[in-house]
Amino acid sequence: MGMVSVPQGHLYFTDGQDRRVVRFAPDGAVGTLVGATAGEVSGPGADARLNAPSDLCLAADGRLFVADQGNHCIRVVEFGTPRESTMPVSGVVGSPAAIAPVPDAAGIVSVSPSPRP
Repeated sequence: MGMVSVPQGHLYFTDGQDRRVVRFAPDGAVGTLVGATAGEVSGPGADARLNAPSDLCLAADGRLFVADQGNHCIRVVEFGTPRESTMPVSGVVGSPAAIAPVPDAAGIVSVSPSPRP
């Protein structure tokens, strides 16, 4: 399970079993940021479909990257859009298990692939 906190005080974590990213607000409110249904669909909130999200990281520019392990891709959550939404990030090969921010101007993440059987 991946977990990250943001400067505004929210805590986000991956819930691979329920295929979602969960948000804990500073006031104690809990809700789904994105996902909740299996699939590979980009979109806002619960319209986004994830498959076994396994990790996440916050880039320097404030974007939230999600390792969508079951779909073999990295998703990015863009905050500040009319509704938070996901979209795939190109150039990922394999099934990402963990991701971490790399301190560069492009906000690129490094990917640790899951072990192959």
